[in-house]
Amino acid sequence: MLCEDSCCPENSGPEALLKIRSDTSEILDETIPLIKDKVMEMNHIYAKVDKLEAFVKMVAHHVSFLEEQVLEAEKSHGTFLNTVCKLFQCATLSSFKNVQCKLATLPSAVANLT
Repeated sequence: MLCEDSCCPENSGPEALLKIRSDTSEILDETIPLIKDKVMEMNHIYAKVDKLEAFVKMVAHHVSFLEEQVLEAEKSHGTFLNTVCKLFQCATLSSFKNVQCKLATLPSAVANLT
């Protein structure tokens, strides 16, 4: 089986091995700094994510606290609000009944005028 120098370095001379080593060193010298930069960038992004998670937890805590306060306020003022609502309903119903009574007597009043 035939083998070229570039695919079988073990069969080639020491110059080919030195070339492979220098190419590998060159590639590593170029890529390692890029990888380090990306690692630093990712660490910065992770720090931002951690801050956002802490903010979301704080907001969730405040929301649950406010929900508890709203529920307590609704319980303590619920009877008062129900009373006010019932008064308004009674007032609107009684005024509605008065309007109906006036409308029912209106035709007889008109007939008396003629």
